[in-house]
Amino acid sequence: MVRADFTDDAVWIQIKEWIAAPTEEGFGADVDFIEDRALNGLDEAAIAAGYASSYPHEYRHPVLFVVDAVAVTTPEHPVLVINLNSGVAARPFRALLWQVLGRTRRVGAVSASVRGRASKTSPATS
Repeated sequence: MVRADFTDDAVWIQIKEWIAAPTEEGFGADVDFIEDRALNGLDEAAIAAGYASSYPHEYRHPVLFVVDAVAVTTPEHPVLVINLNSGVAARPFRALLWQVLGRTRRVGAVSASVRGRASKTSPATS
């Protein structure tokens, strides 16, 4: 998650805390928080243009979440979602934090469930 607006530190801190908080099941979002002052004041198109679609070659994640001026000033904090996946043609769009968080945490829950089942069904190795 990239911070691209620096007008309200309290909102940025609130967003980070909300995203980083574990679910009731103990799952947390796999998110890195980056502050990029070079993006400050840029509009959605300019921010999106600064990131090439080169996942998985250059990036660890297939999408980038950006907290820009719209996310900071709108009460529901709709973050800008930028596709980084070179194999998917998708334009930037907005998502509410609970949608981003819910999706990330569901993926984490499914991954943990699959790992748990695999460890129970896999033959023991020495």
